Amino acid sequence: MKPIKLMTLVLIAALALTGCGRSGAKLLDKVTSAQGETQTPKPLPSPDLTEDEKIKAQVTDIVKNKLGFSIETIEVNRVADSVDSEAYSVSIYLTYTAKSIAETTKDMIKKYNNEIGTKAARIEGIHQLDILWEVPHLKEDGEIVKANLLKENNQLEFVEIWFDENIFE
Repeated sequence: MKPIKLMTLVLIAALALTGCGRSGAKLLDKVTSAQGETQTPKPLPSPDLTEDEKIKAQVTDIVKNKLGFSIETIEVNRVADSVDSEAYSVSIYLTYTAKSIAETTKDMIKKYNNEIGTKAARIEGIHQLDILWEVPHLKEDGEIVKANLLKENNQLEFVEIWFDENIFE
């Protein structure tokens, strides 16, 4: 049986068990993708969470467990002056942990910013995203990279990106 068909059948069985009030967690601890990679299904945010807690959980899911950086903190705040009462501003404070030269670090941070921005744009409610980076092996204290993105046409677009000119040329 082809891997895609097998994975589809496993997912349908798990959904059927869950719908009947029985937990399918043991059945779906791991799923094998079509490429043969083992993946753990992502839990949905709890319905008991507030909207900002749900957004924080979804953003955390995007940036956790990535090689090369760690999460310092994630802040979610409602945008007060927005026409949309459910618009949120998210600030992600990250530390780049991979030790590399400034040029490579800059390229990797740009790549991560693009990936985070693309995935965060899919989260309902995010209107603005700020990504702030510390890079301890290049500068001991303070952020040396700041990116500001705003939602336009269901995409987060870069409005501004700043690299400390004393570190990056």
